[in-house]
Amino acid sequence: ALWSGRGASRAAMRALLGDAHETQGIQHIDEDALRGRFEAQCVNARDAVRRCRSKEQSPWLQLDDEQQASVLAALETPQFDGDARRRERASLEHSRTPYGAEILRAFVAAARQRSDGAAPKIAVVTASAFDPFDPVDFYLDALSEAGAEVEWWPVDAALATAVFQRRDCAALPMLRLEILKLPARDKIYPDLVAQQQRACEAPEALAALPSRVQGVFFAGGDQWKLRRAFFDRDDRPNAWLQALRRATANGDVVIGGTSAGMAIAGQYYHPGGAPDDTTVLQNPTAIAIGNNFLTENLLANLVTDTHFSQRNRQARLMSFMASAIYNFGVTWQNVRGAACDEATAYALDANGSGLVFGTNYCFFAKATGAPEILAPGAALTWNLNRDALNVYRVQGTASGANTFNVGTFTGTGGTTQFWSSDRGTLTIR
Repeated sequence: ALWSGRGASRAAMRALLGDAHETQGIQHIDEDALRGRFEAQCVNARDAVRRCRSKEQSPWLQLDDEQQASVLAALETPQFDGDARRRERASLEHSRTPYGAEILRAFVAAARQRSDGAAPKIAVVTASAFDPFDPVDFYLDALSEAGAEVEWWPVDAALATAVFQRRDCAALPMLRLEILKLPARDKIYPDLVAQQQRACEAPEALAALPSRVQGVFFAGGDQWKLRRAFFDRDDRPNAWLQALRRATANGDVVIGGTSAGMAIAGQYYHPGGAPDDTTVLQNPTAIAIGNNFLTENLLANLVTDTHFSQRNRQARLMSFMASAIYNFGVTWQNVRGAACDEATAYALDANGSGLVFGTNYCFFAKATGAPEILAPGAALTWNLNRDALNVYRVQGTASGANTFNVGTFTGTGGTTQFWSSDRGTLTIR
């Protein structure tokens, strides 16, 4: 089984899959079309499939994202031209908007400053993805087009278990199924699976990779999966993360990332699971916060969030800052927050000065005083005459014309907002 759960949910999924097989046969179907089909179907008490009156009744939507990804991975079919696997290609020149391409080029340019002007070597980490093999082709191709020599750092939670706990590379396929819930990856990505297997059998070279590159880029996904890949069972950084920390501390490596890759950049980050609505303000001391992934001094006392305006995460960022105060003893004078919208990025240099690229906004929050009510089980009151958080909102541009300095916590080209919470009710003005 790819997931644990009640028998009824298994039976319902068995019925959905059986109906899809009976209707579609063995012909190929697009993933989005299959998702749409599953979302619209319900199963009655007799395991008969029918159209849902409401999507909320769909068994498919009762699975979490990881469970859905596991089912789809099991249904995936290999795509080959002869003996060669078909690879995803990227074209920065043909991007629908210029901003994503400019962000990648800015990252490569920062890495080039550490390579004496030659094409910089950049490693890509995909461990946060539901399927760590899936994004590899895209990022290798996109960053190569941006001017880098790119390689995949094939670390993930299954490989970490094989290398550091089991010391058994032969167990890697089983661990991939057990930990990542991913079946038959060797049939879909035989070349990448073989590359990861070789890396497992050469652990010293695998751990030394940060010393051979000028940049490491973290693909998006779930930051908890990154933590499982880079920390041991006792929550201590493993050899991979220790090597990366040394390289960044020496200034030899520039770090970049999207979504989960941005989330881990600050000293504090949310490992995942908090809702996007204002319910997080009802008990912020219970909101989980991770501490010190990369240990970058410029981002000390900073907590991050992503997909910001698109998912209305203003209450989340405020609750994360409150949790950092309560659970880690950060003073209100020192706690800070940073968040970016989708299609927007913040490029930070070693002096604390940064540029905002993209179509939307980045947000930088600091407190004006201590929360009035911050206690276990209590709704957050952080009001201070509705001025609790001073938030500087910076519009992204294609050239990164607008700026923000995390050292002085001041910027250019932006506007100021004030956020507050009164017994769990968020106000933005």
